[in-house]
Amino acid sequence: MINTVPVSGFGWLQRDGSEQLAGELPGYSQFAVSYLPQPWPGRLGEMFDQRQLDALRALAVAEQDKPLRAAHLAHGDLDVTHIYAHVGRYSGIIDFGEMRGTDRYFDLGHFLLHDGETRPARLFSFFLDGYRQPDRHGQAIRVSAILLGLRQLSRWISPQRDYPLSHPLVQRRVAELSNLIAGKSAG
Repeated sequence: MINTVPVSGFGWLQRDGSEQLAGELPGYSQFAVSYLPQPWPGRLGEMFDQRQLDALRALAVAEQDKPLRAAHLAHGDLDVTHIYAHVGRYSGIIDFGEMRGTDRYFDLGHFLLHDGETRPARLFSFFLDGYRQPDRHGQAIRVSAILLGLRQLSRWISPQRDYPLSHPLVQRRVAELSNLIAGKSAG
């Protein structure tokens, strides 16, 4: 139900007390490539081969050109650590500190990207069943996961954060993105 709530604009929610949920960016085209290095590929060129860089760039450009006009509310970092169950049944979601306006597949992409990080078992297929999202949207979920991971990675290695390329988070994200680009599961 979270992703049925409309948001005016894309990206991080503006927390200004207004009644209308609004994202920081006016359109999806800005959100899709937010935080990506300019000029491309920046430090990403040190972590991916040319084929992977070309695939990432093509995906980002295609998403930037996508005519997505309406944003919907996303939890923002939905994974197993924020989903609660009682006696084997879903009982709630916590921690809405990363909410944003985005496409309907953002939370699904986030879960896919982080599947297996906290729990050793892969849970994405069960999450998808519980989310009541048919698997026919698998490509859109994969694209959302790749773009999310690419934006996160770009932020981590930006001059503002300057994580070393050898940092374990950076190395894990590169591996996850490499797997997703190759059409494999993340992780």
